[in-house]
Amino acid sequence: RTGLEFALVPGGRSQMGSPASEADRQEDELQHWVTLDPFLIARTECTQEAWARLAGSSGLTVAPSFFEGSDQFPVERVSFVDVDTWCRQAHLTLPTEAQWEFACRGGTTSAWAMGAKKSGLKWFGNLGSAECPEDWIEHELGITESWHDGYGNQIASVGSFDCNAFGLFDVHGNVREWCRDDYFGDEAQVEVRTGARLRSSGERVLRGGSFNAPATLARSANRSISEAVLRARFVGFRPSLDLSFNISLQDWASETFELPPDFAPDLPLGTESLLFAPGWRDPSTEEFWSYVFVVWIDESAPDATRIGELLDSYYDGLMLTFARNAGKDVGSGPAQVEVTRTASNHFEAQMHVIDAFATFKPIDLRILVDTVALAEQRSALHIQLSPQPAEHAIWRALDAAVRSIEKP
Repeated sequence: RTGLEFALVPGGRSQMGSPASEADRQEDELQHWVTLDPFLIARTECTQEAWARLAGSSGLTVAPSFFEGSDQFPVERVSFVDVDTWCRQAHLTLPTEAQWEFACRGGTTSAWAMGAKKSGLKWFGNLGSAECPEDWIEHELGITESWHDGYGNQIASVGSFDCNAFGLFDVHGNVREWCRDDYFGDEAQVEVRTGARLRSSGERVLRGGSFNAPATLARSANRSISEAVLRARFVGFRPSLDLSFNISLQDWASETFELPPDFAPDLPLGTESLLFAPGWRDPSTEEFWSYVFVVWIDESAPDATRIGELLDSYYDGLMLTFARNAGKDVGSGPAQVEVTRTASNHFEAQMHVIDAFATFKPIDLRILVDTVALAEQRSALHIQLSPQPAEHAIWRALDAAVRSIEKP
């Protein structure tokens, strides 16, 4: 109906926001983890041609744009209210901030989708550049870059620059783009499937760079606050569509381990102190299992050192027990674990272990741990483990599995 082309973005678990080390980061770019279902998003910003197809029947201004000329220019001077009306008519929506940033990054963690050096933006985004008239540069002090991108203070037809790894154009330039959810400077509760913030603030948010802005405002994590009624020549949008994606755990084997008294002497004693919920393991492989489990402990939410101690002790005990039952020797300490905190309640670990489940060979595993404070001296550890790399689809299934576990 719109004539726009859409890309399928795979979804998954990722961090949004920027690290403290990123130059020019703002206080509202707090890093946190989100889990997204796959979704569709327009490969370009909505064009004037696409806008005109539906605007008339929606009661909207057919040609609101400041720029005249090609119907392949992005539509701009449209408010959030205008865009929401148009999207409803098209049976589409706006991307959430989480979806927008995930799509913009295209799997990267650098300041921009093409890398950490802003000079690469010359080929990726229409920003304020050296072609701008001298009096315009003086008037708009601080928003131009030193390179020539061919457009100066003019808008460009969509798709005039290189795309990112997901095939999306202009995520770092041309016009800023409206997002669906309200603006919050803190880490608001979000919906798991879309990353949408579940509270209302009355403020809206814009993402992406624009033809009259510098590279720092085009960073993947950069956010701008706006009123919903704003109509500006540097503001447009990119429509999207949520997809229903259900993960079935029906064929995953559920198991409960009864740990012997001498299993892991360094762990807290008793099932009230250390309680392992039944976990799920990946049915698609006969190699080392990808699986999840939840641990409840009578301690406050642990730091990286304490999580390392718990994982070390548990997997030493687990592998020694399996090896003993099989009459194998795996040494006195078959597991070595290194844990790193990557967000306030999220940790990543690398484990080198002798696989006493099956092969009795060394294997390297990736572990994700989310901590949940239940009370002053009570907490839960949600643990996901797999030999698969970070981008593998198994992690979406593991995330769904660990969230389905309830305390017995």
